[in-house]
Amino acid sequence: MDAGRLAHIPGPRLAAWSNLWLVRAIWKQQSHLDVYEVSKKYGPLARIGPNDIITTDINLIHRIQAARSPYGRSNWYRGFRLAPRIDNVLSQTDDKLHTKRRAQLSPGFSLKNQEAIIDSHVTKLISLIKNKYLSNEKESKVVDLAQKLQFFALDVVMDIATGSPFEDLIHDEDRYEYLKSTADSLPTIAMVSSVPWAGKLLQSKYIAPLIAPSASEYGIGKIVDIATKMVNARIADETKFSAEDMLTTFLSAGITHTECISESIITILGGSDTMSIALRSCLLFIITNPRIYNKLVSEILYFSSFNFLSLNENPSSSQLQRIEYLQATIKESLRIFPPGTGQMPKVVPPSGETVNGIFIPGGTNIGTNPWFIMRDPANFGPDAGVFRPERWMEGNEERKELDYVCELVWGYGKYKCLGQGIAVMELGKVIFELLRHFEWEIVDPTKPWECRNVGIWIQKDLNNAPLCLVSAPCAQGADAKGLKTFAIALEPGVSGEQDGGAKTPGQTVAPVSVGSGSVTSVAAGATTSGASKASGTGTAGSSASGTGSAAAASSSNAAGANNAPYIVSAGGLAGLFLAFFAL
Repeated sequence: MDAGRLAHIPGPRLAAWSNLWLVRAIWKQQSHLDVYEVSKKYGPLARIGPNDIITTDINLIHRIQAARSPYGRSNWYRGFRLAPRIDNVLSQTDDKLHTKRRAQLSPGFSLKNQEAIIDSHVTKLISLIKNKYLSNEKESKVVDLAQKLQFFALDVVMDIATGSPFEDLIHDEDRYEYLKSTADSLPTIAMVSSVPWAGKLLQSKYIAPLIAPSASEYGIGKIVDIATKMVNARIADETKFSAEDMLTTFLSAGITHTECISESIITILGGSDTMSIALRSCLLFIITNPRIYNKLVSEILYFSSFNFLSLNENPSSSQLQRIEYLQATIKESLRIFPPGTGQMPKVVPPSGETVNGIFIPGGTNIGTNPWFIMRDPANFGPDAGVFRPERWMEGNEERKELDYVCELVWGYGKYKCLGQGIAVMELGKVIFELLRHFEWEIVDPTKPWECRNVGIWIQKDLNNAPLCLVSAPCAQGADAKGLKTFAIALEPGVSGEQDGGAKTPGQTVAPVSVGSGSVTSVAAGATTSGASKASGTGTAGSSASGTGSAAAASSSNAAGANNAPYIVSAGGLAGLFLAFFAL
């Protein structure tokens, strides 16, 4: 393809003639920052490859993803095929077939029994921490939340999709080396998938059969093995299984045996990693922002007390929707650290399109830049780089404008995430219970976790010490025998400084009136790391690195200047991550 056809669209010089620019960004394992800088320097349309551009134009993105849009998926999506020449809902590039498949799959993502499945695994997560990792006055125990949340997310989606979870939570181990195999392989896979000719070669009829995943006892192969066995069992005797599970709805919709296996595996792969990423990032931002942490805990404990909710009872998803600050915090974490940073390219229709006076030739791949969009002051105001849940509680008109942008985290129109409802339910339940049962501290404030980006997020070592088992929920705080004590005072009208928050590179944090009071945290005569002081108002500095607190900032500074908080991703994760399984 003629490289000169995009010469009028600005971008890095290397990207004008080679895909090496993007390969290099992935190799450095900070591709989200490199792509961010491209949009910052070159504007809403920028070139990142010989036939690839990215956009941050919100209206254009909505138009591209709309139900009747003439834009289609690029050949990049074919890398998500799990079997040679057999498409699934993610790899399908034919618009009509993609729409049909979404309609077939949709009922499986809205089953009534899914909430009970999620509740059962939340209970297992809480029990694991309580029985094995709870600290006391004589011993501090460390739990790697990055790992435990991955166990949780994988068990949930395996249970929902196949009825057969890995039971990593019960055994407290990566039983089939799924986490290890994916983390080890992703950087290489991501680099290969960014080169068009490599993708075509790997999907050829000669190579694809040799590298397609097959059933085995470890990693992706174990998922293939379980999905295959479960589908075969359903077909052999449907009467033995519930009429209300995902596999049954897939088969009832007319999806073939082989296609059903592929769709189940894609659901597992796409749902487990993106969910664990969203959970980790949300918790890190909460834990390292003492004002937000204490305010949210106060609301959760008050809600539990007001509704007579014992520690052994799981709140319903409809109940959680009524905790406004919890929902605002979740939405803010998805905004400031979108689970997906990948471009997810679509193809400009043959006639081409003119955008703001710039002609884009037909056949051009055009992707998005979520990391930039969600931190752009033009979309979220001058404090776009600050983690501030209150922005989602400031009025109907303002919220509609924010929602118009932030809904792109889930995709839009014909590309909207089918599992959004399940994901929101999981996020609410896990955050609620972890904050209701335990008080948390980052073990090493200078390095809260390890987080890399290769077009998708790779995270580990989110080490925390669960310090307090909350045994008596009340509006003013809770005591745990022999453990840490914290008090929460919500005094209307008191102004505190906004504590930290992830920031766009180079952006500073300004004091923000929070209107809901000061917070006090006392722990055996000392404040927790990064927590608010006994004087009443808490601040946690945040550097140009963009981490969510003073603690997180130190970590990002060590990684390099102008790093935004290293947390996780969903669409890009569901993107480049799934390319792995085509190899």
